[in-house]
Amino acid sequence: MHRVVVFRDGPEQTNRIIPFSANESIDPEDLWNWMADYEANVGGEILAIPHDGNLSNGLMFADTRANGEPIDADYAAKSHLLPMKNGKNGKNLSFFR
Repeated sequence: MHRVVVFRDGPEQTNRIIPFSANESIDPEDLWNWMADYEANVGGEILAIPHDGNLSNGLMFADTRANGEPIDADYAAKSHLLPMKNGKNGKNLSFFR
C-alpha cells in the first residue's frame, strides 16, 4: 500500500528535505510524523493521498494500527493529513472525501 504525497510548495522548500520512503517505514504514522516535521520546520503544506486502498486486502481500513495497537483518539486526530483517498475501478480513477 502506498500514498501519493503532494507538496503545495515550490523547490525552495521541498529541496530542503529528504523525501520519506517506505524503505524507512511502512507504518503510516511514521509518514504522518515526517509530514508534521516538514510543516513545522519548513513552514510548507503537504498532503498524502492513500492510493489503491481496494488492493490493500483491508490493510488501509484496518481497525488497528500498523503496530497492532487499537486505533484511538490520537490516531484519529491525524486524519486531517489524509482528507481523501484514491480508488480505482476498471474504467477510471476516483477521489473520495
